[in-house]
Amino acid sequence: MIEAQSWMEEKHPLLASTDYGKDEDSVVSLLKKLDALDLDLEAFDTNMQKLSSLSSGLIERGHFDSEDIKHRQVKGLVKEMPTVFF
Repeated sequence: MIEAQSWMEEKHPLLASTDYGKDEDSVVSLLKKLDALDLDLEAFDTNMQKLSSLSSGLIERGHFDSEDIKHRQVKGLVKEMPTVFF
């Protein structure tokens, strides 16, 4: 989960930037970065689904740290993602 949070924090500046490009070349460069981010998001979504499934399985099997896992599921990535990306 820490790796996923770090990844989201790393991508945040690109999305929060108010730089829309000053000329055609800079706009094209920004669009390429956005396209790359789209591909990253698709891969990230797959990883997040796997992480969610794994953490739910640990909780269902009564993992000794289930309470912390639940806390991270609810408060961690699920809550942070909208604020990081939107």
